Amino acid sequence: MASSFITANESAAVLAVAIKSKKKDRKSLGIAAAIYGINLRFRKVFISGLAGSAVGGLITGLMHGSMYGFTGSLIGSSSFFNPAHPTDLNSFYAFLFSSLAAIIVSFIVAWGWGYNDQMEMGKKVTKKQTSK
Repeated sequence: MASSFITANESAAVLAVAIKSKKKDRKSLGIAAAIYGINLRFRKVFISGLAGSAVGGLITGLMHGSMYGFTGSLIGSSSFFNPAHPTDLNSFYAFLFSSLAAIIVSFIVAWGWGYNDQMEMGKKVTKKQTSK
């Protein structure tokens, strides 16, 4: 379940950077290249997304939500319908509530703690060249 939150939460953390940043290059990079352009180069932004995932997972567990299939992110809502008991919507409601909470937490943590314009971007990782 927690893995289904990661994409949406990392995107929410990047959205906070895109809205908050006054630097044009970071603003456009945040919108275009979420995980590789921002989250992996600003450690605190990445951790902000993970914090939202943890909150989402906690809420899902507390609500006894179950996943009956596997489809990631918000598009995976159909995985939370119980095929044996279609009228049992407990897992689906757990998914909705925990997803919303996780996205909000990711955004708020990234906004308040995870990013400011004075932060230096981590170095780009380059692939080692092999000699022939």
